[in-house]
Amino acid sequence: MAVSRINEAGLNVNQYGNRNILINGAMQVAQRGVTGTTPTTDNYVLDRFSLSRFGAYPDNATQTQESDAPTGHYKSYKMVRNSAHSLTGTNASAFIQRIEGQNMAHLNWGLSTAKSCTISFWVKSNQTGDFPLILADSGNALDIGKLYTISSANTWEYKTINIEAPTAGTFDTDNTTAATVSWGFGAVDASRTAQGTTWGSSNTSGSSKSMVTGASTALSTTSGATWQITGVQMEIGDTATDFEHRTFADELAKCHRYYQRLFTTGTGDRQMIGAGHYNTTTGIVIPYQHYGGPMRASPAGSVSALNLLDIEPFDVEPTAFTFGDLTKLGCWMNITDPSARTQGFAGSLFIDISSGFVAFDAEL
Repeated sequence: MAVSRINEAGLNVNQYGNRNILINGAMQVAQRGVTGTTPTTDNYVLDRFSLSRFGAYPDNATQTQESDAPTGHYKSYKMVRNSAHSLTGTNASAFIQRIEGQNMAHLNWGLSTAKSCTISFWVKSNQTGDFPLILADSGNALDIGKLYTISSANTWEYKTINIEAPTAGTFDTDNTTAATVSWGFGAVDASRTAQGTTWGSSNTSGSSKSMVTGASTALSTTSGATWQITGVQMEIGDTATDFEHRTFADELAKCHRYYQRLFTTGTGDRQMIGAGHYNTTTGIVIPYQHYGGPMRASPAGSVSALNLLDIEPFDVEPTAFTFGDLTKLGCWMNITDPSARTQGFAGSLFIDISSGFVAFDAEL
């Protein structure tokens, strides 16, 4: 019996899945919450995207997940600059996503067979002018700078930017960073990436990845400046296709590789973390396997204030909490009970209040 083949030439390219190399481009997943203020060096609110600062830039901004979005989307990321700042030295700020090498190895970047790509997105701001987009290799030694123009204040505008194929540079193909995409907000002239159609070497500091020659600094220096983005897509080829809408479950699963957070679902609800046994009269050992699947690498564990947690069946708050043998697959949780119990008894840990959490971070 003859086996028929699909006529690929007749297929709409939008039928092909996994075109988008970036994760959470629709700004849907927000495990850490939907708002944040002044960031540390890297501050994540929405998953996989960080508001980052460089060169001791005294960033003072509010980040939120918004329901304001262009047609075809229902969430966006918004940054509001809370105060004016004069840029000096290597001060810089950017909205970035670092791409894992295994997710873009097929682009062959750094080789003679490298493939070009296109980045597309919707953007909205109360500032107008030319603004920077920068891609850099894993060592920040090679980069390319582009400009996109915001023409009308407070209006959603669609942008597409072609990224030429880099045939040199270091783009890791393992579970570390291969490349960084940065929507820059500002840097002084000496720390700007050159605008062009070829990859080149600017300077190797992080601040050079936040600004392009000829771009406005208004998003860093203007108090009250706003900037919103959604529908972010990076794909092979020189043509932007319609945004690839993955299911929320698929997008969340991709985010879980880099960050997983256990929390309650609402006021009055309780979330069980795990169950174990008292290996001493006051210490519970709980084995834990990452519920979202294996993580990118061995994560850092963190926990909320202990008074937001609860040990059962005794209904008491733990006095100490540590992680043991953290790997990309799971860990041990070591919990201290304020009272002595019978060694060998079972014990379990719950998140008791809505602001409580246990989290695991393996971001790039």
